[in-house]
Amino acid sequence: MLCLVALLAMAWPQGSAASNGNAGLKLQKTVDTATLTPVLALSLSVDEPQAIPGDTLTYSSTVTNTAGVLCLTGRFVATAHADTDATVVYYWDELQACLTGCGNGLGDPHWTALVAFVAARPNYQPVAPPAVTSGMSLTATRIPVSDVTYPTSGDLILGTDIGSSATAAWKYQATVSLTPTQMAVLTDPNQVQHLRDVVHFEVQPRNSQAAQPFDDRSAVREPVAGTDERRGGDEYRGHRHPPVRPDGAVHFRHHPRPGCAGAGRLGQPVDDLRGSRDRRQGDGQSS
Repeated sequence: MLCLVALLAMAWPQGSAASNGNAGLKLQKTVDTATLTPVLALSLSVDEPQAIPGDTLTYSSTVTNTAGVLCLTGRFVATAHADTDATVVYYWDELQACLTGCGNGLGDPHWTALVAFVAARPNYQPVAPPAVTSGMSLTATRIPVSDVTYPTSGDLILGTDIGSSATAAWKYQATVSLTPTQMAVLTDPNQVQHLRDVVHFEVQPRNSQAAQPFDDRSAVREPVAGTDERRGGDEYRGHRHPPVRPDGAVHFRHHPRPGCAGAGRLGQPVDDLRGSRDRRQGDGQSS
């Protein structure tokens, strides 16, 4: 009998240790800087286009706010559970806005998804996709650490292998190109009181019956340079907005911050900042 059991065990197909594992993460993110930079255009006209020497000319200049770029910089930090290595196969980063009732839960219906960046391995079916899937550009720089193997080219997050109990980290820059109307929405305290940025990772190997709620969020503080602090709860206090003229034009006091130089070349326009309600359920992280 013992010999028969041994033979059956040898003949039965065995899965690899990785396929039997259940990878998980503790995921954290920061928003270290947030800058809304206007893109200005200057036009010049003269009252006498056919002037001759000796004529007195009067010039007029007009500055228009043609667009703007919202730039966020910070870090992603992902620590693998002790069960097994974790390989990042899918992730997204999403900017959300809220006017009232702004709780800190990931499934809070008061938060509206505005734009997102999404990256996935080919043919991977995500467990928890974002409410929106476009409108943001994101680049990341790996921070070398032991027991973590990063990709050497392309997306430096997707495909990262994080050893058991090891911690991977990246610096990121996220950019969103905005129209003047969209900038007015973001800077209007009657429409937006709070902004936050949410990150979500999915890893393998993973039990197909288990969820992948590896998320974290961070308040976006002082997204524009200006005055008049927006009031709210302690968690999201500190937003500022510039004064707005009666005709809707926004006055900006431009104070560039490190890490956002040239951000306007990275973002892509967004059609509508009204966004979609965040329909994901659950709060926090679990294993």
